[in-house]
Amino acid sequence: TPSELATLRDLDADKQISILLNLGVLSRHPSDDGAFLLGVPGMGPIIKAITAGRKELLRVVARKQYKEMPESQILGVSLPSSSKKRSASGASKEAKQGVKLRGSQLSTSFHLRDLLGKGWLQRMNTASGVMIK
Repeated sequence: TPSELATLRDLDADKQISILLNLGVLSRHPSDDGAFLLGVPGMGPIIKAITAGRKELLRVVARKQYKEMPESQILGVSLPSSSKKRSASGASKEAKQGVKLRGSQLSTSFHLRDLLGKGWLQRMNTASGVMIK
């Protein structure tokens, strides 16, 4: 709460560090006595899901012949085309399910944006649509 933070601000640095260590927000760096690591308790499963999803999506793209894949195929989005036969519901019979990531509960879209933001994958506009490489 804001009042507790104001009280924490009034304490000396050693006492502040001690409180943050007890809360689990700070931990000592294993190789340096004067350094600390900042952490958020309970983030382990989320970090594990993010790293597993990254690895799996990178592996899927790397297995393709030219190490590239249409973005629509990754996300499972069917592009409108007059040459495709449509079912009674209006959906394309060739519509893909998209990449299903087994190692993560987060969406494929989340992981794609994460990898694009990190620069580990690139988005390229081509005549046949957006490709991910």
